[in-house]
Amino acid sequence: MSISYDLGRVVGHDGAAGLDGTTFIPALSAVGDLSWSNADGKANPATVNIMGPQGETGHGLVILGIYATPAALAAACPSPQPGAVYAVGGAAPYDIYIWDSEGLAWRNFGVLQGPPGEKGDSGASGQPGPNEVGTDTDSAISGLIKGAAGKLAQAVAGTDYQAAITASGLLKGAGSGSVGAAAAGTDYQAAITASGLLKGAGSGSVGAAAAGIDYQAAITASGLLKGAGSGSVGAAAAGTDYQAPTQDLPAGSALVDADTLPVYQTASAAHRKITWSNILAAIGTAIIGVAGKAASLDGDSKIIPAQSSAKIIAVTGNKTLALADAGTLQQFTGTSDHTLTVPKNDAVDFPLGTEIEVVRYNTGNVTIAAAAGVTINKNGDTLTVKDQYTSVYLKKMDANQWLLQGNLG
Repeated sequence: MSISYDLGRVVGHDGAAGLDGTTFIPALSAVGDLSWSNADGKANPATVNIMGPQGETGHGLVILGIYATPAALAAACPSPQPGAVYAVGGAAPYDIYIWDSEGLAWRNFGVLQGPPGEKGDSGASGQPGPNEVGTDTDSAISGLIKGAAGKLAQAVAGTDYQAAITASGLLKGAGSGSVGAAAAGTDYQAAITASGLLKGAGSGSVGAAAAGIDYQAAITASGLLKGAGSGSVGAAAAGTDYQAPTQDLPAGSALVDADTLPVYQTASAAHRKITWSNILAAIGTAIIGVAGKAASLDGDSKIIPAQSSAKIIAVTGNKTLALADAGTLQQFTGTSDHTLTVPKNDAVDFPLGTEIEVVRYNTGNVTIAAAAGVTINKNGDTLTVKDQYTSVYLKKMDANQWLLQGNLG
């Protein structure tokens, strides 16, 4: 009879620490030699060569065709060879597609183009051209020069590089780019022998006008002439008004109401007559009286009261001066504060010396403001009319210079 006991796991005491191991570091040379080294001075494993035999020469990247779109490529090549290469795109540079035989799909590798290279060095200077002065051209030329096989040289004294012109009279073209003496007695241009009037010969030359032939209708008029409407002239008919008459007024004479003056009527494109009385009436309507901005005088040669005072313009809000405000009184009647702006000369061209009065006629403050580019000169720092029922005056001194004076505060 045997008896067994389960003693469980039997664990002994920890053993002594082992010695430190050695680390071997591998190195692989360019020719495939695998060698080892260590820092403990131990013997290294033997060096072995792990490079296999040289493989066959690989094929270059051969693009088999070009398709406009990936869909066109897939439709045309449903079963390509592994590594097949095609270009895809409407124009260069094309995207390069390669068939992935494992993923069974066309892979886009982008444009087959590297980054721009660095700028190359400048090339050497070329040789002088046929019409350029070379470095070996004589630079001490003090007189005339001549061509010398693509360079320049000093012309030799006494040498005729152009045929001498010895003619003492007329010259003619020699037909070779030079000139020569005209041969005596030879007509290079048909001679003009006419002793009187000349006419055009119709061939670029002129000839004598034949006696007794009228090339232009004779002008026999002994007085005024008029246009005949055919490029010629003729006598003006007596008693006919080709231009409205001016009554033969002598210089310095006085016009009377019945006198007539010529005018050109644009609407009818014709000349008309107008009496002096009609002109006076039109002038009077245009310039005499208040509407025409000209003063009328009373019996004592004084300006009538209605025209001797400034026009009053009521103002109830902010305002920028206009040309019609020249010489007026601007009456501000509101209880709120308002601003009167003086515009730049480019916007409103007030005449120099223009005066404008500004009255604060109620409790609202009135401030004079200058537009950009305008200067308002005044005594003090304020541009505001000080009190109710007081006024200030603006006077234009220069294009964009105004003087402001009065009750400011």
